[in-house]
Amino acid sequence: MTGEAEGTVPGTPERKDRLWTIPNLLCLLRLAGLIPVSWLAWRGERTAFLWVVAALLLTDWLDGKLAKLLHQETTIGARLDSIADAAMYGVFALCLWWLEPNTILAVRGWLMAVGITWGISYLVGLLRFRRLPSYHTLGAKASWLVGGIAFVTVVLTDQTLPLVLALALVTATNVEAVIISFVLPEWEINVRSLIHALRLRRRNETDAGEP
Repeated sequence: MTGEAEGTVPGTPERKDRLWTIPNLLCLLRLAGLIPVSWLAWRGERTAFLWVVAALLLTDWLDGKLAKLLHQETTIGARLDSIADAAMYGVFALCLWWLEPNTILAVRGWLMAVGITWGISYLVGLLRFRRLPSYHTLGAKASWLVGGIAFVTVVLTDQTLPLVLALALVTATNVEAVIISFVLPEWEINVRSLIHALRLRRRNETDAGEP
């Protein structure tokens, strides 16, 4: 699950392997921030924990925005963003277990659905393209927003319905990513939706049929 994501800019191949960009540094900062957020959750420091969570979610939103604004969209950045997002939400789930174990037990079926569909999406991407998927779909962006709201709501109010809705959306997003991997003729980043993937496939078939 992610906010705005990075990708390559047509006509600027020299940027595709740049690591030290501002958006990539934000991704690395997000990864580093998982250490203090875990410690705060373990200690039960809810207020400080939520402030750090908000900061990490902000970096997730900012990295894509800055990548476009600064023309620092890179292939390695898209991959790093996906890795940072997966690690962040995995740690968030662990933190929620420490803070609200009853909530985790109540939604364990949905958590399993998220984990299984996420694993399948990555496995299919590796089998099809020998690369991890990094699609950053509109569904993933919606999941980022709904998931962030649901996470804060659970910690503050113990209400589980927003979390169930968020997990259902993430599951649907993962299923869409699996289908996209089967539809795409070759590996792509920043595929907005299944409709976008179908258009790319038709374009590829049209180009292949031209003399």
